[in-house]
Amino acid sequence: MRAYGSDRVTPLLYDYKQAARMLALTEQALRDLVWKNRGPVVTAVGRRRLFALSDLEDFVASHRRPSAPPDSSREPFPRRRRTRLPRDNQETTTAITVRQEKPDEEKG
Repeated sequence: MRAYGSDRVTPLLYDYKQAARMLALTEQALRDLVWKNRGPVVTAVGRRRLFALSDLEDFVASHRRPSAPPDSSREPFPRRRRTRLPRDNQETTTAITVRQEKPDEEKG
């Protein structure tokens, strides 16, 4: 397929490396998405797995979502705190020391 007015040829199908580069993904991330049936549609030509340009564009369009307006009244999602699990060789309780102040008379 040739673009009008130029000598450049636009490919119809792209391999994993080219498609991953177009989607700003690593090749392995794209392979993982395809393996989990969450990636773009794959076209099989013989033993090769290729991606059509239109399928890549559809994949990008299906993952678009509108950004929130800057004056949004929504509260942001609360951040989850990571808690550390105690190691087997450590005690799960910690000692708390309480400091008691001396009465004013004894301070001197």
